[in-house]
Amino acid sequence: KCLTGIYMPNVTIGANVTGIEKYGLYKAGIQTLQFDPLCNIEELPDYAFAENKIKQLTLPTGVKKIGAAFVENPLTSITLHEGIEEINGTFQDTKISSIELPSTLKKILGNAFENCTGISKINIGKNVEEISDTAFIGTNITGFYVDEENQHYFDEAGILYDKNGVLVAYPSGNTAEVYYISDRVTLIPGHLL
Repeated sequence: KCLTGIYMPNVTIGANVTGIEKYGLYKAGIQTLQFDPLCNIEELPDYAFAENKIKQLTLPTGVKKIGAAFVENPLTSITLHEGIEEINGTFQDTKISSIELPSTLKKILGNAFENCTGISKINIGKNVEEISDTAFIGTNITGFYVDEENQHYFDEAGILYDKNGVLVAYPSGNTAEVYYISDRVTLIPGHLL
C-alpha cells in the first residue's frame, strides 16, 4: 500500500522488512530515513522514497538494485555498500555533490544522475558493463574516469567512450574551448554534445 500524503518525519525500516513497493513512502514528509542493519531489502524501486526531505542516507548492505527511489529529495550524502549492481534513475534531481560507486556496480541506467549539478567527477569501476546514454544529462561533470581494467568503457581526456568507439557521455561541466574527440570514436550520438 502507498502511504503518500502522510507526514512521517523520522522513519526506520525494520529488520523484517524484505521489500518496499513502488511509491511505498512517496511524499511522506520523511526527513530522516534509517534501515535496520539486519534489513534484507534487495531492491529499492522507483519512487519508493521520492519527493521527501531526506538529506543523508546509508543503504542496507543487502540492496542490489536501486531504481529512481530518491527522486527530488535534497539528498547530499549517500553511502552505497559493496553488493549494489544496478542504479537506474537513482540520484535524479538530488543535491549529491560527490559519490563513490561500489566496485560491484554493473549497470548505470536511465537518468541515474540527471540534474545532479553538484557532482564534478565520476569514477567508473572495472565491473561496469552498461551505461545509459542519458545517465549524466544535466550534470556539471568535468571528467569521467574509467578503471583501466574495465572491458566495456574507457575515458580519454575525461570523455566517456565505450569499447566499440561510441561516445557515451561528454562532461558537460568541461569549460575547454577546444574539444578533442578520440581517434577511436566511430559514432557520436545526436544528443550528447
